[in-house]
Amino acid sequence: MGGIKTLHVNAREPYDVFIGEDILGETSCFACLEGVRDILAVCDGRVLSLWGDALERFFSSLPSRVTVMTVDSAENDKNMDSVMRAAEIMSSRGFSRDSCVMGVGGGAVTDLAGFISDIYMRGVKLINVPTSIIAMTDSSVGGKNALDFGGKKNLLGTFRQPSMVIADSMFLKTMSPAQLGEGYGEVIKYDIISGRDISLIQDLPRMIYECLSLKADFVAEDEFDRGRRNLLNFGHTFGHAYEALSGYSISHGAAVGYGMKTVCAWAAAEGIAPGSLYRDLVGKLDSRGITGMPGMDDDDVAELVRYDKKNSGEDVRLVVAKRPGELETVSIPLKDIPSVLGKARSWM
Repeated sequence: MGGIKTLHVNAREPYDVFIGEDILGETSCFACLEGVRDILAVCDGRVLSLWGDALERFFSSLPSRVTVMTVDSAENDKNMDSVMRAAEIMSSRGFSRDSCVMGVGGGAVTDLAGFISDIYMRGVKLINVPTSIIAMTDSSVGGKNALDFGGKKNLLGTFRQPSMVIADSMFLKTMSPAQLGEGYGEVIKYDIISGRDISLIQDLPRMIYECLSLKADFVAEDEFDRGRRNLLNFGHTFGHAYEALSGYSISHGAAVGYGMKTVCAWAAAEGIAPGSLYRDLVGKLDSRGITGMPGMDDDDVAELVRYDKKNSGEDVRLVVAKRPGELETVSIPLKDIPSVLGKARSWM
């Protein structure tokens, strides 16, 4: 693709996403920082250790004073304790309404940064600098920010769109093959939603652009997740449960992959979708190292599914793919979820 590709997100407060390789030092589109005195940069500790020099140069180039807050354990730090730590730093250093929070890391870090930016003084600006496949192709765009609470994934959340996103694929160079592969769970989700083979695109900036273009369309149509945008949660109802029950030892991307397998196997067993959809999905996931299924008790999974945000009363609103490019939401009584899991497992 070459150079910097700009994607415009037409949210209630529109913003741009800058996509490319080695663009962090080249990006000069910081009009959104005009008048911003202070920035709290919430940084993944591993990313900071690997890319410290590049990030230091980037922070030094900004027209604002930057304070770095390091988050060391990603998902395990996506909680109110980290929010309170950020609030203490910001309040003690005199951060005002003309401040900004910047998330530098994977999806857990951009979630945390977005939450902090939304509640500090009733809202300050947000910039996302995603550093993982999942964050670059999905979670850094769209404005959904969440914390884990009480062993439940994303139970607390806000909507806060960023003012800018910089997706620099250079950060992916230091991800291990396993981390990179597991992140493709979210990308393969976009394959099924779009009916295209986006996950097979070799040019990473182009692949990122294609995923985010799809997400931007959903956000423009349904910014607050009340309708069509729910389809982006394909694989997440069961995926979030698998992720939380593992104590987050299963990564988000892998968990989404397992969630998609579960739904596609159940849909095949019910005659809603062809078995070929499941087999094609498994082939793509296997090629990225997302193999097998986690061994978890059906009742334990069902208990966590109870807290899925798409639910209505005692019904679970499950996103199902009938075929690539054709998805729908079906309502299933919560009491029947163990049966759904059993049917899926028997069909696999």
